[in-house]
Parts: sequence; C-alpha cells; structure tokens
Amino acid sequence: MLARDDAQAIIERFGSPESDTVVNPAAAAAALGPEGATDTPAAKVRVLTFRAKNLRVILTERAAANGGAPVWKLTGFLDLTADTVG
Repeated sequence: MLARDDAQAIIERFGSPESDTVVNPAAAAAALGPEGATDTPAAKVRVLTFRAKNLRVILTERAAANGGAPVWKLTGFLDLTADTVG
C-alpha cells in the first residue's frame, strides 16, 4: 500500500497553487550560525498558496511507512483574509 501524499490530494482538489515553496529549517538554522543550531533534526516544510481561494496550506515531509519515497503530510491551513490558523 502506498502512503498518501496530502500535497498531491490538495492540488488535485484546489488546482495548481500560485506559490509552492519548500523550506529546509535545518539549512536555515545553519545559516544563522551557532545561535541557530539545534540538536533536533527539523523536517522540510512545504507551503502551498492559493490566493484566489485566500488559502495557504502548510505540509511537513514525512518518511513513508513502507520505506518508499517521503510524502507530504498536512500540518495546517491558514486563512489569508482572517489571518487565522485552522
């Protein structure tokens, strides 16, 4: 059984996002120098922005249960008009 990729499911439902950004927190922390260092490895974060729907979707990269390629799992929604987290 394949692990479900939430990013793909969201794109299939809402269409192509206006913005699709992947952030690697570990690389960003390393760029800050010693004060950005952490003992906990950080997962990659993906942000899909659908401005026409006033929606931003946050996803986190996770290892697939079956040992396959990593998948994107839903972390939360942001309403761009209300500035709230869902």
